[in-house]
Amino acid sequence: MSMEYKMNLNPISIENANERQKRLLEQTKETYRTIPKMQMLMANVPSLLQSYLDGMALFRKEVLFSPVEQEIIFMMISYQNECYSCLASHGMIAEKISKVPIEIINEIKGKKALADKKLNALAAFTSVIVSKKGFPSIQDISNFLQAGYQEEHILGIIHALSLKIMSNYTNHIFQSELNEISKRWLSK
Repeated sequence: MSMEYKMNLNPISIENANERQKRLLEQTKETYRTIPKMQMLMANVPSLLQSYLDGMALFRKEVLFSPVEQEIIFMMISYQNECYSCLASHGMIAEKISKVPIEIINEIKGKKALADKKLNALAAFTSVIVSKKGFPSIQDISNFLQAGYQEEHILGIIHALSLKIMSNYTNHIFQSELNEISKRWLSK
């Protein structure tokens, strides 16, 4: 899907930031070792960037999902939301930091069922939550729970979805271009 409107706001850098924006961008750099353009765009509304940074830190620290499962969730949501810059970013994190097996990453990129049945149930249920806008069927939930997950995991997926709405939709409304690294990752 393509956007007709493109936001005109400029990215906020540490050099042109007010005090609050500067603190948030410094926090971003401390967390990510860089300041991605998406966070620079979010900094136009500091509460958005603050919510994203805090929500992501809490998700990474407190949800019941392993790092591999976290990246599968983020990749599936980004895929469903057609945010290929986030898909590439989480794919690279999955590969280099969370140590998601390359076979799983390739299955997600290829829109194939995951060979691991439990992880496939997670990927499928995440897609259901997004595509059905939070209205999974009893059978959808039953399949997910039978795979070994708990009801708390459903809320964890909703937490991840709230984060991806912030990032995916920011990228959409700004018509963010894929950088060369993301293009190469998506094409391999």
